[in-house]
Amino acid sequence: MNFKRAIAGPLLSIVFLVIFLYMISGVKLIFENYQQNEKNIASASVADSVQNIFEEPDIHAQSAISVWTDLSGQSDKVLFSKNEQRILSVASISKLMTALVVVENSDLSQKITISDKSANQSKDSEPLKAGETYFAKDLLYTMLIGSDNTASYALSESIGADKFVGLMNEKTKELGLSDTSFENPTGLGLENFSTAHDLAKLAEYLLKEHSSILAITTTPEFNLYSADGKIMHEIINTDKLLNDSSDLAERIIGGKTGDTRTAGKCLLLVVTSPDNQGYFINVILNSNDRFGEMKKLINRYAN
Repeated sequence: MNFKRAIAGPLLSIVFLVIFLYMISGVKLIFENYQQNEKNIASASVADSVQNIFEEPDIHAQSAISVWTDLSGQSDKVLFSKNEQRILSVASISKLMTALVVVENSDLSQKITISDKSANQSKDSEPLKAGETYFAKDLLYTMLIGSDNTASYALSESIGADKFVGLMNEKTKELGLSDTSFENPTGLGLENFSTAHDLAKLAEYLLKEHSSILAITTTPEFNLYSADGKIMHEIINTDKLLNDSSDLAERIIGGKTGDTRTAGKCLLLVVTSPDNQGYFINVILNSNDRFGEMKKLINRYAN
């Protein structure tokens, strides 16, 4: 009996020791699994964060592009593109080419009288009337700031309407805008077409060679006086982003709106990079929210 008790004691101790070690191993395994799960969750969170950082903006416009340039011609980088080679109507963005032809071929000090045909290009909200006379420079401002069609057509008539359109298309070829063509200086109708890619190239040329054209487009308001000083019209800029509450307005170098039934709502905008080491050229064609989508592009790639 004493022998059995002597044996039973150590055996029982061994059994308890085995059970204890098993329990310790189980707890350790549970803890290790927990740690691994936490690591997996953390890794997934980091991956999601990285994906969000590099996620492209949700742009619903039919076509868009965002390009960084330092104007050297060697370092241009496309940051975002969507159907950038699709040929579309470009509405009043056409007036950037109109302005370019005017600046390179006209005397801005000349007086221009508004013809009946020029006046008929106008929307009801556009103020210019047949028989009124203005200086070409003031019509240029009116066209670029208020997107005035009468001013645009009157400027073309000062050279000759058909000749003027020919000069627009000659400049298009000179700049290598292979998918761009113009039939009028206003952007009305279906005839004027281009691509987001070509328009970005046009904007870059203006930045390099005719920055004054882009500078005009940043003017919030302009008082247009007739040549005799008797008539005054207040011209309001069509680009709402010039009044943006953030620092965006201060970074805008230039731009142009466009809006017709066929082209939809369009916007070209050039802004400086935050470090002032280059420019961002952005084009949005046929959008239901051109200003909102433009801000998406700029906030994503220009910060």
